Amino acid sequence: MKYINLKIENINNENSKEFGILLTDKNKKPSYKDNSYSYINNLSINEFTENISFSIVKSYKNANGIVPTLEYHKNTAEVLIPTGDVVLVLAKGIDIPDIQTAKALFLKNGDGFIINPYIWHYAPLTINRVVNTFVIFNCNTSDSDLFKIELKNKFKIKN
Repeated sequence: MKYINLKIENINNENSKEFGILLTDKNKKPSYKDNSYSYINNLSINEFTENISFSIVKSYKNANGIVPTLEYHKNTAEVLIPTGDVVLVLAKGIDIPDIQTAKALFLKNGDGFIINPYIWHYAPLTINRVVNTFVIFNCNTSDSDLFKIELKNKFKIKN
């Protein structure tokens, strides 16, 4: 089997902006702060077009960093909030993924990411343990706005 190797990059606003919005408290001042907690408001403001669904993707280490398929949504942004460190595999492209734009971005626990419509992606990958990732999007996305393909040459993420 032939693989396309993707080197993992630490995610930041610059290397992820073509795919969506990084949700992080880095470089953002709290709206409120006292001795007990800080509150960081408006990391992103998004409009949803229908009721939203709160779901979980459970990622397993035994996937070995292999990405066999990619999917995208034409009309839906997808919010990902992992409970541990994950790697997001993302690519641009309208009807098929543009392999030249593909990136593997390391998203740290405590940050989130909003995947824009028309961005190809795979389930978050984990490197060393089972990780749950909360998925928030329009409730009918999985039934009516999901386009998926099997990759001829699968991606493999590398440190």
